Amino acid sequence: MTTTRLIVGFFACPVLALFIGFASADAQTRVSVIDIGQVFKSHPTFPGQLETLKSEAERFKQASLQLRQQMMKKAEVLQQYKPGSAEFKQAESELAKESAALEVEQRNQMRTLMEREAKLHFQAYQQVEAAISSYCEPREIQLVLRHNDIEMQKGNPSSIMRKVNGSIVFYQPSRDITTAVIAELPKVVR
Repeated sequence: MTTTRLIVGFFACPVLALFIGFASADAQTRVSVIDIGQVFKSHPTFPGQLETLKSEAERFKQASLQLRQQMMKKAEVLQQYKPGSAEFKQAESELAKESAALEVEQRNQMRTLMEREAKLHFQAYQQVEAAISSYCEPREIQLVLRHNDIEMQKGNPSSIMRKVNGSIVFYQPSRDITTAVIAELPKVVR
């Protein structure tokens, strides 16, 4: 019986070692890192679209200020009338209606701008995800973690806190796929 156990043990060890080897190979995960901020900055269309939207928002802000100034001038006209008079009440009522309508219009325009900005970010992020997937799948990279490649600056507390609070403490530079994904982006942007 001891010889049989020895023979079974002799054949079982290589099979067990082979099984353990396969199990540990499956347990290994290919991980890379990416600087999403840099990818967005390098996106073929996103920065220009965002800048256009920011310019539109700035024009909206300036137009809103002008409309508010016009409303203030109209409010000054109220001082020409005796409080409580019919003319005062009519001018005050018209001013209140115009002011309310202006406020509703401005909120709607602001909401539209915010929705358009969210849509821009959404579309760009989908394209970035597609570029990451296009790069990673053939290379069998199973996990991509976000990191921030900005260096800490001694005199800049926000840069220090971004680094201190970051999820990635250390990575091999060869694991950074940022440049490769940026090169992949034009293929997925339509």
